[in-house]
This record gives sequence, structure tokens and C-alpha cells, in this order.
Amino acid sequence: MTSSRCGTRGRRFATSAFAVLVAGAVLGFGAAAEPEGGANATFSPEKIREVVDRFKDALVTVDYSTEYYDPRAQRNVKRDRYCTGIVVGGTGLIMVRGHVSLPDVKPFNVRVRLPSGEQYDATVLEKDKRINVAFVKLVNRDTEPDLPFITFVREPSLAVGDEIMVLGVLPEALDFERTFMLAHVASVIETPRRVFVASPAPSFGMLGGPVINAEGEAVGVIGQDLARSEGGEIYIRAGYALIYTADLFQHLIENPPTKVPEAYLGVFIQPLTDDLAQYWGLEKAGGIVVSTLIKDSPAERAGLLRGDVIKMFDGQPVSAKEDAEARAFMRMVRESGVGRDAPITLIRGGEEMQLSVPLEESPKTAAEAEKYEDKQFGLTVREITADYVLGADLDPGTEGLVVDQVERAGWASLAGLLPGHILRRVDGKQVTTIEEFKKLLADIKERKPKEIAVFFERGRRTGFLRIEPDWEE
Repeated sequence: MTSSRCGTRGRRFATSAFAVLVAGAVLGFGAAAEPEGGANATFSPEKIREVVDRFKDALVTVDYSTEYYDPRAQRNVKRDRYCTGIVVGGTGLIMVRGHVSLPDVKPFNVRVRLPSGEQYDATVLEKDKRINVAFVKLVNRDTEPDLPFITFVREPSLAVGDEIMVLGVLPEALDFERTFMLAHVASVIETPRRVFVASPAPSFGMLGGPVINAEGEAVGVIGQDLARSEGGEIYIRAGYALIYTADLFQHLIENPPTKVPEAYLGVFIQPLTDDLAQYWGLEKAGGIVVSTLIKDSPAERAGLLRGDVIKMFDGQPVSAKEDAEARAFMRMVRESGVGRDAPITLIRGGEEMQLSVPLEESPKTAAEAEKYEDKQFGLTVREITADYVLGADLDPGTEGLVVDQVERAGWASLAGLLPGHILRRVDGKQVTTIEEFKKLLADIKERKPKEIAVFFERGRRTGFLRIEPDWEE
């Protein structure tokens, strides 16, 4: 999600007729201002209030952070984001729009805010690639089936012209209060899968919200397909808000997606551009150039070398000439299956040769590393991963946490900590995991010492810094 923030800030749903009807009128939500205005109106003010009262407590706000590389700024950019969530399981299973989790942008610092104002840490589950919805699970809530949740009708009867009601949230200027809009099914797209188009198009705050039919049943959600640039490859109707009916995602609610092991070669790559092909005297037909091998990786053990040009992988031709095509090759590798040998055809020194690489499970990457932000100290840290160790030219056994972001003029920044510093010891105690770091900061906040010593590593250099908290802030 890249635009406006949507959520509730812990406030309760406005349930008076005036509140919901005026909200719809101000924002231009279909016929919300005059639901009784025509003979064919389905949702009277009384029915609207009944639907709101029945579903309001199952709508939550999901807060999360993302980080991505901005080529224009030539640096990593962190963004705090918010979206509407639907509680779909009493054990704390929450469905959100799929843009929360993109192939190369993973959410962290995920928290769920209930209508009561209670907040819980949460984690984003592995995402199914066939439909652009994602699932969030409350941490440590497996044995507490006490949350109100929405049950969807799996095979709804929707047709062109049917009136529907969509629940969502108002923008920040209106305190993120829950709201609704009335719309109609304007069109049905049958292939390559059946989806429905609503008119008028729902506003951004409605994305991810439940869709209610004339019988007052939850029949689906407002969704949006991923574009190819976002990792979408099938069923692409990007840029349009669609009604995903429950038959597309109910199986995921019943069996929440778990992480499927991804295959791993252990190489850094680049596309074989025409310029490189001409320089090496190769045919200008594209390919994948092995630029770096990770030590003790499947690729290294199989005999690949720096400068090899991969032309076939697992029976599929490889003709990448651009970065986007190189990323598609890595996706193909990840999805090719773990625990099997993949044949590779490559060119080395102008000669074609064959190798077989045993595919192993991919280790966690820097993009997937767990992160933790502490607003009081003004810094975000993340786990050290194998690809980061290689990219930063660190010793393979390096331990600690990487400083990912520091808040300008925050306690950490004033002490001299910078992104890229590796925290080895804090307040005299070694830190190697996010959980250790959280517990240590909680202890420090309780004791409120005047200063805290930090032992760090940066490149091949180590040193000490002093953090001097202002506990009265």
C-alpha cells in the first residue's frame, strides 16, 4: 500500500443514522445519502445500522512498516503504513489487502488495533500467489478464540444490477472512523477467473473491506490485483478495485497459508545485455551472468564460476537482457522446488557445458529479516543474514543486530549510531536476536540509567558509543 492511511485509532464505529449517512454523502459514496430514494433501494437506514452493528467489531486496523530501495534517492526508504483488516478467525486470524506483502517489500513492526483500543503484536503469514489477499496472525493468541469474526458465504449469488454494501474506514481527517458505501454490481468478468466490478468504484479506504449482499451476508472483499511490476503474473486486472468473492479465498481461511520452502542457488546475478554479449563475443540472445558466488552455496559446490552465463535452467530457456527479467529468473529458481537436482546449461569461455545443481532451501535474506523499531530510542534494528554478510564483506561468523534506521535527533542518532552499525553488546550484554534486544531495552527502560554503553562493529572497525537518554521526554 502506498497511499493514504486508513484505520480507526481505536475509536468506536459511528452508528447513528446521521453519522453514517452524512459520511457517505460528504465523500460521494454512491447512494449512501439517500438509501430510500428509489423503489429498488435495498439498504434502508435501519438495515444499514443493523449491518454496521453486526460487523463493526470484526473490523480492525493493521499498522506496519515497510522498507524499499528508492533509486531516485539512492537509499533505502522506510514508510509507516496502515490498512483495514477483517477478523476471519476467532484465534486472531485477520485478512488484509494483498499489497501489505509484496515479493521484495516485507512488512515489519506489525501491530493490530482492535475496536476497543487494545493493541497486539502480529506477524504476516506467507502469501498465496493465486489471489492478492494476505493474512495477519496475532502473536500468542492461538488459545484465545474470543475475537468476533466475520463468516463469509462461500457461494454467493451476485448478478449485474445487485445492490451491495461495502464497509471500510474514513481518511485521517475524519479520525479513521468506520464507514460504508452503497454500490451495485456493474459487471461480471468470467475469465480467466470470475470476479465482479462494483460501481461506483470504492475509495481507497474501502480496499480490503467486506462486501455485504442484499440478504445482509458477507460475500467477499474489495481487492486489487498486483501489477507485473509488483510481482503479479496471473489473473492480472491491476489498477481496478474488484470484488473477490469468498470462493476465491475461503480455503485460505480454513487452512491459512504457511511458508513453502524456496529453492536457493547462492549466486548474485545480472542480465546478459547486448553490450556484454558483444564484449565476450557471444550471441545477443540474453542470459544470466553469475557475478558472485556465496561461499559453500549449492552453486559453488556444483562447480559454477564467476562469469558463467546461464542459458537454460531446469529445462527452461533463459534470455534475460534487463534487470526485471533477471528478477523473474530468480523467482523461477525459488519456485522450482527444494530437494532435487536442477540441470543447468551454461557458457564458460565460449564453450557450452552442462551442470546439475542440488536445490536447497533458501536461507533468510535481508529483505525477509525480522526487524524491530523502538521509537523511544529512535532506531530500527534487524537480523544479520547471509546475503548481508557477503554484501558488507563481513566475517562469515559475524553476530549481532544491524542498525537499519535511526531517527534524526533521536537518542541513538545523538550518540553517533548510524545505519550499517552492527550492535554487538548493549549495556554490557551481548545481543544476537531481536527477542534478546527487546527484553534488554525493556529492562533498561525500567531501570532508567543515565547512560548506556554500546559496543559496535562497522566494516572491520569496532568501537564504543554512549547513549544518554532523556527519560523526562
